[in-house]
Amino acid sequence: MALVRMTCESCGAPLTQKEGMFRCEHCGASYIRVADPTFGADAENISLGEFEKMLEENSVVFAVDRGGSKELFDVDSEIVKGKLAFAHARLRDGAWADAVAALDGVGQDVFAAERIRLLASVGAADETQLAAYSGDISALPEFENVKRLADERTRNAYERLADICRSNAVAEEKIAKGMELVDAQAAESALVYAKEMLRSYPAHAKAWGLYIAAKCLADRSYDPTRDIGFMCKCPDYKRVYLEDGFSPRVLAPVAAERYAATEGKRNARSAALKKYVIRPVFAAAAVAMGIVVWKIIEAIGG
Repeated sequence: MALVRMTCESCGAPLTQKEGMFRCEHCGASYIRVADPTFGADAENISLGEFEKMLEENSVVFAVDRGGSKELFDVDSEIVKGKLAFAHARLRDGAWADAVAALDGVGQDVFAAERIRLLASVGAADETQLAAYSGDISALPEFENVKRLADERTRNAYERLADICRSNAVAEEKIAKGMELVDAQAAESALVYAKEMLRSYPAHAKAWGLYIAAKCLADRSYDPTRDIGFMCKCPDYKRVYLEDGFSPRVLAPVAAERYAATEGKRNARSAALKKYVIRPVFAAAAVAMGIVVWKIIEAIGG
């Protein structure tokens, strides 16, 4: 279900992307795009490019009113706008407590403030990160305030985000069961279970983490490098593992050991290639060039 639109559904103007969101500069409408974690795929047998395309095609676009310009405030609007701007900056930096503290004095009748409070309460910088949260956000008082203050379209978007968050919680619980099989050294059962989780939740980084661990346990010749690339492309990777890029720390011990071993072999092959192939080739080329130059000098001297 490819619902990504690059034009505003409200006024038809082009959208620009900034800070993980799409925004219409004409009417101010904002949109977010999140991967739908409920789609299934044979993720074992596709390329990384096909996986990225699959994530995009199975994404959902939500129209979200971030609040601000269209609201009426009971307090001085410039003070409130300043607090909102500072709180949003702290939210973007991951300083959740500071973001909430910056809203001191801003009432619960301001949608933009309640949105920031909701995001900060679950450690999300925006709705894209919120979609990677595992749990029931609908039980949070901040969520109820956001729904109460939002327009119908935005309210529907947050209700769908709540569904995704609950689905994430179910997925994490199931994936955790698979890691118990890995920890119990039940190699065959762990791999069968991990493949099923990967087919069911290909957009979840932990599903890839489980598969990599189970595969390492079951196959001593397995090189996890390719599948680590898939894991890092998952939209929830950064939130789940708190890493901007890959780190062996995110892997289960059996997978981390295999990764270190394969990296060591790869580095050794690279060093051998340089020592026994590349350097001799350059040396031979240098000797040949020296001979050519010498012959040219002899010809000129003659």
